[in-house]
Amino acid sequence: MRRVLVVDDEENIRLVLRTLLKKNDYQVEAAESAEIALEQLERFDPDFVLADVRMSGMTGIELCTELKARSSLATVILMSAYGSV
Repeated sequence: MRRVLVVDDEENIRLVLRTLLKKNDYQVEAAESAEIALEQLERFDPDFVLADVRMSGMTGIELCTELKARSSLATVILMSAYGSV
């Protein structure tokens, strides 16, 4: 089973993504911030990270940088509701 970590500061987005992914046989964890996501990586090793670009605190782009620094092999997909990033 593929493992996905959803990182978004909007609860509704986390809920929708979690529901859709679970229906498609993914094991899903969710975090409301990049900082919490990094803590979760100590116990959950995802194949994919779906992260919002704009979050308070650490951004999705900064999360990507930190994942690379930690030698994470997870594929990162950045999401944005904005037309330009």
